[in-house]
This record gives sequence, C-alpha cells and structure tokens, in this order.
Amino acid sequence: MAAIGSVYFLARPNPHPDDLRLAVHAINDWIVRAIDNGEFNEWVRHAASLDAGASEVRRQARSEWYRLLARSTAWSQLGADRDTVTWDILVLVWQVIGRLLRGGVPARVIFVDAAFAPLLAAGAAEPDTPETSLLHNIRHVLWPYFSAESDKPARDRHIVQAMYEPLWAALNRCLQQTPERTSTCTP
Repeated sequence: MAAIGSVYFLARPNPHPDDLRLAVHAINDWIVRAIDNGEFNEWVRHAASLDAGASEVRRQARSEWYRLLARSTAWSQLGADRDTVTWDILVLVWQVIGRLLRGGVPARVIFVDAAFAPLLAAGAAEPDTPETSLLHNIRHVLWPYFSAESDKPARDRHIVQAMYEPLWAALNRCLQQTPERTSTCTP
C-alpha cells in the first residue's frame, strides 16, 4: 500500500543537458521506427552489398545521433522532437504517480509549476495547446492509443492502455473542463 497520498510537481521535469539517456532512447526509437516503416529495408536493399548497406545504416544513424545531441533539451523550445521528449517526461511523471497508487489507494496529484499550462497560469483568453502545455501534450501523445480511429498497432495500443489508462482518464477529465476549474481539478 502506498504510504503517501499526494504529490506536488513543483517544477516541470526537464532532462539535464548532459544526460545522454534521452538521446539513447531517441536513437533506439528512431531505428525501430526505421525498421517498422520500411526505411531500413530501403537503405540495405539499394546498396551494392551487405557491407555497403550496413555502412548506409551507420551513416544514417550517425547523422540522427548528431542531430539528437544538438537539439535543445528545453521542452518549450522543441519542435518536431517535442512528442518524443514528452514521452520520456510522461514516463518519469507516471513513475512518481505510480508510487502513490500502490494498492489502489486514492491519490492527489498537483502540478504547481506554471510551465505545465502556461496560458492558463497567465490567465490568457486562449486555451493551452499541445505546443504550449506539457499536460496537453501528454494527452496528445496518448490520444492515438485510446482513439477508435487510431492507426497504431493493436499490440502497442494494448500496452499503452494497460499502462496509462488512469492517466489518460484523469487528463481527459481535467483538461476538458473550463479554465476556471482546470486549475483545481481533482481526478
């Protein structure tokens, strides 16, 4: 049973700039996606020999590795990599929350840092979006695994639903409320 009933995220978690784990996770994800979408086969198939194909894969991987190392680690400054980094942060956040949920006890999660939903925190008229809010982006990256129109493989959907359904449900309840109530949502 969990001994703690509440967690306060005082700051939005950001990866440390010297931490290579994000780049390692990203390069692993990149090669798996290259295999799944057929890019890997194309690199090897169009090569003159197996050795040349392996060299092409290494060249592509090296290029991606350097790109990953050069990207910003600040979530708000990420472009195309935002969803990938969101997944890494989501896992960390969910691990903390998971400690609260042991034994099925109720838990309270409070996101204190304005960076979690900056437009809401600033009292802006427009709502936060997946580009401005980590919480909205977490919901955005989970959506394809819970949507009936999803093109995600059934095995991936099953895994994500089994692991993150409580988080998905809580974010849907809280983020679909009016701005006045979102800041005090208790899932």
